[in-house]
Parts: sequence; structure tokens; C-alpha cells
Amino acid sequence: MAVGRGVDMVKAGQESAQGMGGKHRVMDRQGLQAIVQRVVELHAEGSVAQALGLVNQAIAATPPDADLYNLAAVCYLRLGNAERAEESYRQALAVRSDHADTHFHLGSLLKELKREEEAEACFRQALQDKPGHAAAQTALEQLLEGRRLAQEAALREEQQRKRFLAPVLSKSRPFLIVTPWYRHSSAGIVALHYLCHQLNQLGFEAYLFVWMQPRLPAGMRPLHPHWNTPVITVPLENNPIWQRIKDQVIVIYPEIIAGNPVRSQRVVRYMLNRESAANAIRLGPDDFIVSFSKMFTMNHFVLYMPVSLDLAIFYDRDPQQERTQDMCWIGKGSLYGVQEKPPEGCVPITITWPATRQELGDQLRKSRFLYTYDALTSLTVEAALCGAVPVIKHFGPWSRRDLEFGELGIDGVAMADTPEEIERAVLTRAGLLDRVQQVIAEVPQRILDFAHAAQAFFRHR
Repeated sequence: MAVGRGVDMVKAGQESAQGMGGKHRVMDRQGLQAIVQRVVELHAEGSVAQALGLVNQAIAATPPDADLYNLAAVCYLRLGNAERAEESYRQALAVRSDHADTHFHLGSLLKELKREEEAEACFRQALQDKPGHAAAQTALEQLLEGRRLAQEAALREEQQRKRFLAPVLSKSRPFLIVTPWYRHSSAGIVALHYLCHQLNQLGFEAYLFVWMQPRLPAGMRPLHPHWNTPVITVPLENNPIWQRIKDQVIVIYPEIIAGNPVRSQRVVRYMLNRESAANAIRLGPDDFIVSFSKMFTMNHFVLYMPVSLDLAIFYDRDPQQERTQDMCWIGKGSLYGVQEKPPEGCVPITITWPATRQELGDQLRKSRFLYTYDALTSLTVEAALCGAVPVIKHFGPWSRRDLEFGELGIDGVAMADTPEEIERAVLTRAGLLDRVQQVIAEVPQRILDFAHAAQAFFRHR
């Protein structure tokens, strides 16, 4: 019935246009506005497909109209069809090339599609058509700032690589890192893959070995596209690289893997979580024990690598941005027997959503609070960097004192859902950013120190 009312509007508008002299006349503005209003109503009701159908009927029945093409683009975006949305925005611009809002929305879409040069051109055109266009100005500044940070990070990595470049000596043992496939939602997995990449960048020989992994979820990338992480495949007995390195290799196991499944003579245990370190993982008497954080133990080598904290993705450069939602994360809280329900209406973060780090950053910048039932997660820091207030709702095996002792401390993070803690988190957010920048800058040197320590530990073994 809702669509029928919209079709009647289209017919009425079409008859009005013909009455004014045929299809080359512009539709009666009142009739067009009625159609637009009905499309907006359908869209708001969640009837996006019906709204799109009505828009396309109106487009077919009337002369080219920029507003209708823009409405079609919005509907296509809501339905997840970026290609048709782009086509509709360009059709709108073909009708009205000086429409600043259309240039802005097209630029925003192109930015999401990682076509940054085209997006920049759209934002600049919007500002040329309408000087002072606030949204286009902000988007352009964020795009340029993100590009600058990415270029600086690439330059910094290259400088560090040259500075710390370790000569590949004939006596330097290769590394094999046993890990799950890459998944951006796990800081531990990101750290394992980055360790392999950075060891290769520093001049060592390093490989990944993917251990007992289930089928990947649709759309999930098994490896980081820009990191040097070669994979040794199974069966090992048929792999020429493994046959070449097996008698010299140093194997790095995360704490989730028990025993020594590849039967290496030289084993590093990388403890990425304290509670697992206490489990029976059958440590060998000659294993080299490494801890991800000083929170876990002070008795072993510490290799802290918060490499999932990408400041080109997690930032808050627009304090005036409207925040319209709250988010929540259960994470390891499910292992700790959490029964409490998250606050009503909050948007849940899952292992598979948001699908990319960029989308996660965008969602956090829309958020007032992130409620987490997993106290030890990089999401708390990422949320604070994006200007949201992370609130720990459940500590699990950890305590406030544990987190205070950690490398990043508790600046920017509320330890309880109280006005006092939330105020403290907001006031100390700048201190968190300073700490993050410092520890990220130290990562290459930490990895080099680890590599030398491991080589020395196994020199005569």
C-alpha cells in the first residue's frame, strides 16, 4: 500500500509534466517534492528496497533530476551496492555539475573505497562550488592528515629498518612463527604476524607456519597485504624451505599452543596472555620464555608490540563531531562467565564486524562510550584514541592495579561506570596518546633486541 501511494504520486507528476508540454518539461516541483518526501519516509521506516523502487520509477518518468539521483545513491549505499551508488552520484553531477553536496557525498564514498586521489578531487570541487562547506573541509583535512601520517609512518619504518638493519650472517638462525591466520580483531595475532614482518625487514630470515586453523570467514584476509610474511605450508616433509631450515630454526609458539608440534630443538614461548601462561603447556627445560607485557611476568624477556594501534586509523581530530551511539565488546568476557547484559541500545562489536580497521575507527568516532567486558583488549585504547570513553564493566582475572602497571597504564580508560571515573578518563586522554606514540616508536628496537637475545640463547644449541 505504501508503494502504491508512491506510484500514484509518480503518475500524477508525470501527467503534470505532460500537461506542461511533454517529457522535456521539468516536473511540477510540488509533485516532485511529494515523491521525495515519500521516499524519505520509506527510507526512515527501513523499507529501503521499496524506496529505491519508487525513486527509479520517478527517474524513469521524469526528466533528469539531480535530487532523484542523489536519493537513489543513498538507497544503493544502504543496500550495500557501492558501484550503483557511485553511478547515481555521477548521474546527479551530469545534471548539476556545481552541486557541492553531491561532490562531497561522492568523495566520501570514494574515500571508503580507498580511491583517495579521486576523493580529494571531489572534496576540493565541493569547496570550489560552495566555499566554506564545513563537511567537505573537514573530510579533506582528515584525508590529507591521514595521508601525511601514513607517509610519515612509512618513512619512519624505512629509517628504522636502515638504522637497525642486522646483517644476515651464516650463523644467524632463521625464525618460524607458529600462528593462526591474520585477523585484525586479535591484537595477539597481529603482533605475531608483525613480528615475522619486522624480523624480515631487519635482515633476519623469518616465516609463518599456520597451525590447525578452521575455515576462514567470508571476506577475511589470511595475511596482511603489506607485510613481508612468507608462509611455510604443510605437509612439512614436502616443503623445501622447511627441509633447508629445520635443523637450525628457532620456533616461536604463542601460549595457546601446547607442546612442540613441529619438534624443534629450539623453542621460544611467547606468552601473549597471563592466564594461559599458568596453564599446562608443557614447557621444555631449555625453552626461551618471552612475555608480551610486564603485566604478565617480570622474570622473562618482555617484547611489547602494540602494533594494532594505528594512529592513521584511530584518531579524534574533530571534537565537534556528533556522537550518536554507544558500543560494547564482550570478547574474553564470555570465558570469564559474564552474565550481565550490555546497556540497552549499544552496538555490539564482534570478531567479524566491523569488517576492517578503518570501519572500526569510523564507528568509534561516532560513539560516546565503549563498554567492555574484556579488560585486556586493545579496543579500550583504540576507543580512547577516537574520542570515545572506554568503560571497563568486568575485570575478569585482572585488577585495576594490574592495568596501572601495564605499559600504557590507565589514562583515557574508565575503570568503572561512574561519573568520577568517566571524568578521569576524559581528562587523561592526552597522556594516553603520548604513551602510545612512545611505545610504537620503540617497537623496532624491541624486536631487534629480542632477535639478538634469542640468537644468543640458542647459540650453542
